[in-house]
Amino acid sequence: MNLRFFYVYTHIRRTDGQPFYVGKGKERRAYDRKRSAHWSNVAKKHGYEIVFKAWFDDEASAFFYERALISLYRSRGYELVNRTDGGEGASGAVRSDETKQKMSASMRGKVRSESHRLNLSNAKRGVRASAETRLKQSLVRKGSKHHYFGKQLSEQHRKALSEARAGRNLGAVPVICVELGKRFDSQSLAVAWLREHGHPRASTGSICDVAKGSRKTAYGYHWTYLSTEGEHNEF
Repeated sequence: MNLRFFYVYTHIRRTDGQPFYVGKGKERRAYDRKRSAHWSNVAKKHGYEIVFKAWFDDEASAFFYERALISLYRSRGYELVNRTDGGEGASGAVRSDETKQKMSASMRGKVRSESHRLNLSNAKRGVRASAETRLKQSLVRKGSKHHYFGKQLSEQHRKALSEARAGRNLGAVPVICVELGKRFDSQSLAVAWLREHGHPRASTGSICDVAKGSRKTAYGYHWTYLSTEGEHNEF
């Protein structure tokens, strides 16, 4: 364990391997047994082990991962003894504008490492926003609240938007992995396969670039759109 960085960890029950606590810490915090009565009861009944999930250069990112992991575990039905949703104290804490500005300034301009970005991405994967959150997101994009409301878009701008929308369906276009001779019914399925075989950051955009001829390979393979000529192995 690297004691110089912040980390996110879990305590898992020794009896069945299920997580019952998620925490953020530094140095020896994960080993501290001075915790809530609820935590103590579970630890005494089942025993526990410590699993370190990820390390971070800054505390804000560790808090973000902690919140996401708590949300993910609760959505999967794990009984956590955490009394909050993670982050800096209780969920819903009200911070002053000055505090929020300082937090924003502390993160501005920071360049995260590849492993750091992957940790953040993995923390979000599988976390579904609540119905209430999705409704709020929808409402802020409607009517006068929409960022394009009342604006006159240039012809060039409208054309760019049209092309962007057309490109959104490219993920549904069947593609062939030339080296493997495999057909994927969509680029999204190809991406899913790649992520399961050692390419966690695979994207449809890279596959599309190869299929269109703007780059040679993606993730070590050549890709082409499905042709009506010739036979291919079904994926």
